[in-house]
Formats: sequence, structure tokens, C-alpha cells
Amino acid sequence: MKRGLLISALVLVVVGAVIYGIVVLVGGPGLPPAATPSSTVPSTRSPSAPTTKPPKGVKRNPFGAMGCGTECAAQLDVRFYRPFAVLLQDTTTSADATQFADDGYRLVLTVKNNTDRQASVSPSNLGDYRSRIGQVIDHYRSSLAVLAIENEERSLPMFNGTYQQYRQMLTVACEEAHARGVKCTNGGLLSQDIVFWVYERLVEEGRQEEANQYWDSAAREGLPKDQAAAMASQVQPWIQNAAAAGADYFNFHAYYNDGRGLAIAADALRRYTGLPVIVNEMGVRINDPAVARSLCEGVLQAQLPIAIWYTSQTRPFGTALVNPNRSLNALGEAIASCIRSHFASG
Repeated sequence: MKRGLLISALVLVVVGAVIYGIVVLVGGPGLPPAATPSSTVPSTRSPSAPTTKPPKGVKRNPFGAMGCGTECAAQLDVRFYRPFAVLLQDTTTSADATQFADDGYRLVLTVKNNTDRQASVSPSNLGDYRSRIGQVIDHYRSSLAVLAIENEERSLPMFNGTYQQYRQMLTVACEEAHARGVKCTNGGLLSQDIVFWVYERLVEEGRQEEANQYWDSAAREGLPKDQAAAMASQVQPWIQNAAAAGADYFNFHAYYNDGRGLAIAADALRRYTGLPVIVNEMGVRINDPAVARSLCEGVLQAQLPIAIWYTSQTRPFGTALVNPNRSLNALGEAIASCIRSHFASG
């Protein structure tokens, strides 16, 4: 009798152990899943793999950098780089473009018809200008994402000429670019010029509340809102230049307080010009990593194909993304984290 009870008990123990093992393997209620030793089944996920899909329509990393070296660009995980401008009256090459091209970056290259530290001027000989533009393109063609003609072309310290003269330069340069299968764009209108124009555009469309929200997001302190209408009328012919000259993009500079304002501006400019919009210089106005992240997300929401971060120093309208030793500061780290969350490294 005792022997029969002992056998029954042993059977119950064995059956219970088998059931428990099955539950553990399948991860039953209240029990942790069975652990898989990493030494036998290594993870296939890269540490730099994206964790969040970019918005619909965004297929490739649109970000680039300017004002820092290759190490800084690598830390940010950007795809584009804006090197030193080509100063056409001195040379047809850039001081550092080849270095970044050799490192695999796509170049957003600015060409200026000047010598160092002088305002650009309308060329006295358009044939010679056309030839020199062609030489620049031939030198960097395989690495060129886009050729930008001048920089902040409505700003007198940058370009000393009329919008008609600039349109003529842009037309010639785009003809040379297109003949070689390269895209071209205007130099990039000042952030504050675009603020005036977009605000007034929204007001004219009867969107006063949105216009006020945009102003709060985009305008730097002290910018006179009561001058928006007058300033917008001055800016508009320069905005029209891009499409009239046959440019592939409309390009502007953006120093905003958050990403929503950036997206509003891009939408207004896209609708007006009929061109894709890029930003070949943008920065963080407020020293707050959350603002940096918001601007990064704003670029993606706006579906900008190219957006270049100004990185190197604190300016009256922007804050540096790097420390003096070129390592990323808190703002730079926030942007790098945003980029990596959406795109695989490299």
C-alpha cells in the first residue's frame, strides 16, 4: 500500500515538472519568458538602428552640417555637408570640399562671385561667369547634391546688386548645372526676411491666428511686426527669382523657436513657388535641447529634402551645437539623437 502511494506521488511530481517546463517555455501568465543566453543567440539589431519611422514621404536622412569638421559631422550622423564657399574671383575650388567629398558626404556647395570678405557683385562678363561656374561643377560633380548661387542674396553685406541682376546670375548658373545633370538653388534668403513674408502671406490668406502663432515661433525678439507688409513686398521679388531662373529648389535660412514655425514657412513657400523647399542653414535660437529636438522633427514633418545645421559658434540669432573642442554639446546631442531615432547610421 505504502509502495503504491509512493509511486503515485512520484508520478505527480514528474507530471507537474513537465507541465511547469512547458508553461515557462511558452511564457504563461504571471511567468517571465524563458531567457535566451546572448552568447548562443546574438542580437541582430544594430545599436544605431532607427527606433521610430520618419513621417510618410521622408525616405532618406535630409540632414547636413556646416561650420565643423568631419568628426563633428560624424557625431551628428548627417548625410550632407556645406563646405567653405567657392570664391569665383579667386578660384574655382573650395578650401575643404574635397575632404568632405572623400569622406562620403554629399556637398551643398555655395558659389560666390567675390573675393574673401567682400560683397559679391553682378559679373561684368556673363560668359566668363558661366565658364567658371562650369569649372566648379566639373570639379565636384560626382559629390554635388546641389549648387547654391550666392549666400543670403538680399543682404547687402553678402550681395551688392539688384534682384534682376541676381536672377540673371542664377539663370546662367542653373543652365550650366542642368547641362551637367546637377541641381541648383538660390543662395538662401535671410531668416527674418522669410518671417516677414510668411507672416504677411498668412494674413493675406485670412489666417490671422495662424500668422500670430507663426510669428511667435519664428520671429526673434524685437523684430517689428508692424513692418511686415512693407518688408514682405521687398522680399517677394527675391522669392520669385528661384522659379523664374529655373532653380530646382527654393532655399532659405531658418533660426526658429520650434519646429512648427519651420513647417509653416516651408508649406507657404512651397505653395507659392511651386518648388521643393530646402534650408542650407538653420540653427537653434534657444539653448534648450527640447527646442533642438523640435526643430529636427519640424524638418521631417515639412519633408525638407535638405536641412543644414549651423554648428560652430553662438551667434546673435543662433546657439552653437558643439563645444570648443568640437564635441557635441547638449543641443548637438539632442539633434543627433533625433536623427538616429529615425535613420540608420551611415
